[in-house]
Amino acid sequence: MMKLAAALLSACIAAPALADGLVVEDASGTAAPLATHTGTAPAAVHFWATWCGPCLTELPRLADLMADRPDLAAHIVIVSVDTRSIDSVRAFLADRLGLDLETLRVVEGTPGDTYGVRAYPATVFLAGDGTLAAKVEGSIDWSDPDRVADLAASLAD
Repeated sequence: MMKLAAALLSACIAAPALADGLVVEDASGTAAPLATHTGTAPAAVHFWATWCGPCLTELPRLADLMADRPDLAAHIVIVSVDTRSIDSVRAFLADRLGLDLETLRVVEGTPGDTYGVRAYPATVFLAGDGTLAAKVEGSIDWSDPDRVADLAASLAD
C-alpha cells in the first residue's frame, strides 16, 4: 500500500477496486478504461464536475501544482464526472477558469461504484496494480508544501 500522511487522509480507506471499473473518454472522444490512463505506476485520480463549486476553487491550484511539478503531474489524472460532452467540459475549463488542463470524462461506470466516492471533488490514490490505496473526499490544498510532500510520497514507486 502507498504511504500517505495522516493529514492527507481526511477520508477512510476503502476496499480495493480496479481502475478498469470506469471507462473515460479523452479530448478526441476515444473511450478506454481509466486504467489505460493511469498505467502501472502509482497514480492520483482527481474527480471533479463543472457544477461543483469547491471543484472550481480547487482546480486552479491543482493546475499550478502540475505546472510547477511535472514529475508529479505525470502521475495525476483529472476526470470530469459531467454528463455534458468532453468538448463542452474542456471549453468550460478554458472559458470559465482560464485553464488548459487535460481532463478526461467518465462515460461508463461511476466513481461511486468503483471507488466508493460520495462527494466531489474527490481524489483517489491508486497502487501500481490499479487497486485503490486511499481516497480523499473534499478539497485538498494543492499549494500546501506538506500536501505536496504527501502527494510525492504517495506517488513514489
